[in-house]
Amino acid sequence: AATCDGYDGCTGAHVVLVASPTTTYCAGLTCAATDASRCCTTAATCVGYTGCTDPNVVLVAAPSTTYCAGLTCGPSDSSSCCVLAATCDGYTCTFPKLPVASQSSVYCAGPSC
Repeated sequence: AATCDGYDGCTGAHVVLVASPTTTYCAGLTCAATDASRCCTTAATCVGYTGCTDPNVVLVAAPSTTYCAGLTCGPSDSSSCCVLAATCDGYTCTFPKLPVASQSSVYCAGPSC
């Protein structure tokens, strides 16, 4: 049987080639579209992603439903996994606290305050 190495049928949202395509086998002597369940898997999610290191950049609000480009997340996934932190602009403080000056330039700890 053929291996999944070089299989190009992993199409669709968040679908990638399995981790070991050279040791994962297709059903027949050549791979076919029907081998997607053998050769393909779901991409990694942003859960646990640690690449949001730029100032005022944080992990997305829903990392478990935000996907990386491959089986693992890497530096190139920052555009998917990271967002600019929210600012305090419009945040309502609870009494007796007062808003900070320049709320639009003070960042919260996450994607929302």
